[in-house]
Amino acid sequence: MHRLPVYRVVGLAWLHVIRHKLDLLKLGLPWFLIPVAMAAASPFLAGGLEPWYGRVEAGIAYLAGLILARAWIRHVLLDERRAGPAPLNGGALRYLVWNFVLILLAAVPATPAIAYAVFGQVPTYVGLAKIAALLIALPFVARLALVFAPAAIELPGSKLQAGWQAGDGSWWRLLAAFVLTAVSGYVVTLLLVIPIGTMIMAVDPDAALADHPSLRIVGHLLTLLFIALTSGLIAWAWRALTEGEAALPTR
Repeated sequence: MHRLPVYRVVGLAWLHVIRHKLDLLKLGLPWFLIPVAMAAASPFLAGGLEPWYGRVEAGIAYLAGLILARAWIRHVLLDERRAGPAPLNGGALRYLVWNFVLILLAAVPATPAIAYAVFGQVPTYVGLAKIAALLIALPFVARLALVFAPAAIELPGSKLQAGWQAGDGSWWRLLAAFVLTAVSGYVVTLLLVIPIGTMIMAVDPDAALADHPSLRIVGHLLTLLFIALTSGLIAWAWRALTEGEAALPTR
């Protein structure tokens, strides 16, 4: 069992994005251009199609994120390079299935809280149930996230067992790494979104920022960044936990 170097894997996730940004754009941007185009066209096309139009847009962005995540993990662990976008092949479809399986597994321990959050009648308790469900599920989400690494590289044998064993004794370090990545990504988001939102309000003070097409476009592009960061973190954490810190690049 190896100890997870939290700060180092978070730093490597960022460095890999910065150093291989062109590869990231080649792999992910063609997929994310679809929801970006839908967001840009929403003022003209959505109309009476909402909320279905927005749900389709979000669904396509979700699929694009999973396709990119698999390709980015392979980029880190297998040094796999592609001249074009991340492929939607059999491996990507299996990765998609793993995503839903792991979501269900992470939700199992929080089932009572989730059930009350969905079917409860007392608003105060519903709110508490949502918080409880999140707190209960988070450690399992962090631990099970490692399964995405063997699933992406199609490691022989049980992916679930390999991922779970890799995180043995390091779940709280994994959780800390995800939190650090999320916080640093949120800072970058604010640096981009606040100026754009300010400009939108200066032009149109009555604009609804939450669903403004410009911010939806920025949101999709930031999702591309977040997917690369989190999948890169999973890949580097997998390597550190299975091979030791010495297997990580020194610079």
